Amino acid sequence: MSAAYETAYPRFKSELTDKELDDIYTPNSSELHFARQQTNTQAERVFLLVQLKTCQRLGYFVKIADIPKVIYTHIAGKAHIKNISQSSVSALEKTGARHRLRQMIRKRLAIKPFDDDTTVIVAQS
Repeated sequence: MSAAYETAYPRFKSELTDKELDDIYTPNSSELHFARQQTNTQAERVFLLVQLKTCQRLGYFVKIADIPKVIYTHIAGKAHIKNISQSSVSALEKTGARHRLRQMIRKRLAIKPFDDDTTVIVAQS
């Protein structure tokens, strides 16, 4: 039987090894460059990278507050951003930055949001 995090609606594992953090959640140089080019603040940069890496893994966006601290801390550290709280980055979810940054991620990953056309296609299946 598959573990809950491996199902059609994947979730975060309850515990991650250092190898899993490195293999799954470490932004590569292209992603780090993308984040630097597209953001104005360190909080936006961390938000974009955390959303990018977790969306790549799960296939959907997750609120920053719902992302395990170990993942958030790992990604921020790899971006050389220290001393920025998860709550200050999470505050961006209540601003227009959330939509703008997620649009950038969708474009980079070539994914489309669920909309009325998608609903019709799913209903016909």
